[in-house]
Parts: sequence; structure tokens; C-alpha cells
Amino acid sequence: MYEFINKNVKYPKAAQSANISGRVFVKFVVDKEGNVRNPSILKGIGFGADKETIRVVKMMPKWNPGMQDGQPVNVYFTMPIFFQLE
Repeated sequence: MYEFINKNVKYPKAAQSANISGRVFVKFVVDKEGNVRNPSILKGIGFGADKETIRVVKMMPKWNPGMQDGQPVNVYFTMPIFFQLE
């Protein structure tokens, strides 16, 4: 998952110009079929990083769905996306 994110995140030019780095926390649902749905920013850093996070999360390939009592279920997931200038 993080390999996919690292390959696909493009550091926003506005964040680069302002020398902004930090973590964007994104919440989304992995539905019963493994699709990523409804990404939303819980805590952002602005300067285009929040929009970039949503863009990359929407591109994610299917996940293995969560299971409960042997049945696939929708699961909320929260994860940080790191933006760091090198």
C-alpha cells in the first residue's frame, strides 16, 4: 500500500514553494468488494497536499475486504500520508 502511495504521490508545487511538509490524515471506507470509497481529510496541511492525498487514495487498487463472522463487511480505515521535502 505505501509502495503504491510513494510511487503515485506528486508533491504539490505550492507546498514545495512554501517549504511545507507534514502528515495528511485521510479516512476512507473499504467496502465489501474491496473498493476504496468516500475518502475525506481528517487533518491536512493545505497547499495542495490534501487534494493530492484524495487523488491518490481514489486511485488505489482493490483491497481485501474486512471479514466478520466469515462475511465481507465495510471497514473504515484511517492512515497518514507523509509529505516531506528532501
